[in-house]
Amino acid sequence: SECQQLICEILRATPEAASADAAVQTARLANKAPSKEK
Repeated sequence: SECQQLICEILRATPEAASADAAVQTARLANKAPSKEK
């Protein structure tokens, strides 16, 4: 999916520590985007 591609790009473009945090944040945003429920 597009989200997975973005995460892969982030993982490749950033250091391991930063990429791990970025991947988590990206995953959270990806999970929040489709489901707009509180």
